[in-house]
Amino acid sequence: MITFETQLKKLKYLVLKEVAALTKENRLTKRELRKSSYESNTG
Repeated sequence: MITFETQLKKLKYLVLKEVAALTKENRLTKRELRKSSYESNTG
């Protein structure tokens, strides 16, 4: 179970890193980020 939690933390870190990079590149607003995450969750 510990390894699973470690994997999850690594994944979360990578995702946040990617999102931060995309936000920096595209200068997305929080509203646009929310919209895209909502669309991916429902789609």
